[in-house]
Amino acid sequence: MEFLIERKLHLLSLIVLSCTLYSCLKDDFNFNKLAKTKWNPEFALPLVTAELTLEDLFERADTAGIISVGNDGFITLIYEDQILSKSALELFDFPRVEQMITVKSPFNIPTLPVGSTDTFKDSTVFEFGLGTDNQVDSISFKNLEFILDITSTFSTDVDILIRIPSAIKAGQSYSQLIQLSPGQSINDIVSLSGYNFDLTKTSTVNAFDIFYDMTVHGNGGPVTSNDELRANITFDNAQFGKMFGIIKFSDIVPEGDTVQIEIFNSAIGQGDFSLVSPKITITIDNSFGLPIEANFVSLVGLNTISGTKSHLENESPFNMPFIVNSPDITEIGESVETTLEVDGNVIIDFIKEQPKYFVYDVNVTTIGNTAGNLFVLDTSKVEVDVKAEIPMHGTATGFGLEDTINFSLGDNITELERMKLVSRISNGFPLDLFIQLYLAEEDDFGNFIVTDSLFPSGDALLMQAAPVGVDDRVSARSEHDFEINLTPSVLESMLTANKIIISASVATLNNGADNVKFFSDYGLGVKIGAVAKVETTF
Repeated sequence: MEFLIERKLHLLSLIVLSCTLYSCLKDDFNFNKLAKTKWNPEFALPLVTAELTLEDLFERADTAGIISVGNDGFITLIYEDQILSKSALELFDFPRVEQMITVKSPFNIPTLPVGSTDTFKDSTVFEFGLGTDNQVDSISFKNLEFILDITSTFSTDVDILIRIPSAIKAGQSYSQLIQLSPGQSINDIVSLSGYNFDLTKTSTVNAFDIFYDMTVHGNGGPVTSNDELRANITFDNAQFGKMFGIIKFSDIVPEGDTVQIEIFNSAIGQGDFSLVSPKITITIDNSFGLPIEANFVSLVGLNTISGTKSHLENESPFNMPFIVNSPDITEIGESVETTLEVDGNVIIDFIKEQPKYFVYDVNVTTIGNTAGNLFVLDTSKVEVDVKAEIPMHGTATGFGLEDTINFSLGDNITELERMKLVSRISNGFPLDLFIQLYLAEEDDFGNFIVTDSLFPSGDALLMQAAPVGVDDRVSARSEHDFEINLTPSVLESMLTANKIIISASVATLNNGADNVKFFSDYGLGVKIGAVAKVETTF
């Protein structure tokens, strides 16, 4: 309901802004060409003629919501926001891993004849460094660099065949032959993109074997146990495509956040405001093939004016951990939806407090220790969307709104002798509106100092609500004529004021006792004129 009232207030502010007669004339004349002369003209001007529907007002005011109009014209405001979107690549940072190995000669041969060879084998277990919580069965890499930095201390030629039987691409395991001259060092970078690593072949978790098949070529010199190959083996710049096994993420949502609820931007936290059937829906889309548990630590509506906090985390279904649906192996690459919906008195009471902000903190973690068909793709993602549906059907009593607008009469108007505003308003809304306009000056510290009010006492009744028929629709408009003769003190304050504070409260039919509905064709007709005598210098 806020946007309806807010735009009414902005429209009503034109009553006061209409006093900027000099600004209007300035568009039509070049005052610099006239002599400095004092004038005391009296103006009678039509200022505003407008017809605004409820849909017009919402379209101008609502920057975040979607206005849904039913077949019967009934209006529902829909607010949607995505509060979380996390991909597997954001959550899983594949580390750079390296290992120093030494392959020592098992021989003590005084002389290895030219043309003869001798062979021996060695192997190491290499871990991918995925953490003890993860027990990955296999990984398919979209990108992986295998970096070899090898130095030989042999005095003869040496061939080394490096094999990784667990790394398969196109049905073939990885192998590479490296030939080294006596005392030679090499540095090589090999792409293992497209390889799938089977990590179930060793007793070490998240690991695989690397085999080194050595061939020593005789040159007539000795081969001793002091001869060796020193190798620094590194896997870097890894980007996985698929992972299968037990894979855990603990900080899918590292910290909470705050979302503004724009419908209450101008609410000042007073009075009663109630909607009949608001609803909040939280939708979680998950394409991780893992069991995920979510737990709302806090889910709070905060009214920064009154300081009131409305806690939803204590209400069902948010008051306990819940399992997020996940795709199974037959749905790999697809997203599965989990929906949490809350309506009824819980949300009605939540809305009553007029929260300006939605503060949340949620723990989302993977659970379970059973491998089987659990998986993560590089495209896996979890997204959380919040949708608030606010049907414009409810009550308000003393619901307060406040706004501030800029104001100036211009430099050339030196005195206002008298001013009268005349208005006819045709109200097609089932709302009583009470309004006061305060003239104010902004000081150097940004504080607003009120100097006077437009109306002589408190809140002045500006419009009575239109009556509602048995079909819950307005049956006829209420017509209102009024005149305001501005007092001398108000006229004097208008000369120095640079702000107008608009303060209003609204009530639905029977002082908020009856629920009313709002339809898109509800309207407000406004005609405003002014009679003013000013002293101005041109």
